[in-house]
Amino acid sequence: MSTAKTEIKSFINFIYNYSKNIPENEINFIYEGEINHQTILTFTTLIEAHLIKNGEKNIVKKKVFNILIESLQNIYNHGNCLSNTKDIEPGKGVIMVSNNQTFYKITSGNIIKNDIIDIIKPLFLKINTCNKKTIRELYKKQLAEGRVSAKGGAGLGFIDMARKSGQKIDFDFIKIDSKLSFFIISFKIKKK
Repeated sequence: MSTAKTEIKSFINFIYNYSKNIPENEINFIYEGEINHQTILTFTTLIEAHLIKNGEKNIVKKKVFNILIESLQNIYNHGNCLSNTKDIEPGKGVIMVSNNQTFYKITSGNIIKNDIIDIIKPLFLKINTCNKKTIRELYKKQLAEGRVSAKGGAGLGFIDMARKSGQKIDFDFIKIDSKLSFFIISFKIKKK
């Protein structure tokens, strides 16, 4: 097994143990593997059924569902930038949905190239300083002026998820080697 694949397994264990060690947290779903159209459809169907079964309010269901889809699409769309990297399969990642009495939490992770960190980390830091009004303004500004990448993103997805969440973004970059890191990002959605 390659070093990168061994590292990925340890990250999956890290995410699982991270959530497991919070007593009031309940892991609803965790998935590791290829993200494609079928897994997106399956995962969102399962989460939607879970939210309905738990009697969540429509606004909560909508926010959880939208952030989940965007998180899965980020792995699907941007994980493919690794297609020319040996030992790393494109579009692979981990996604976890958990909840406690107050929040739903959507955590996703995938391997990224280290040079991307210098682009997205400042955006996350900026988003985390914004209140609701300024994050709406940031979204509009990025929509109008944002530099669109080859994959079609301009950071709008992250800004939109933060806007819908209404909470600070929790993120981390765990270095694998000189070229790659494992990127973990979490969004909380208040239940009430």
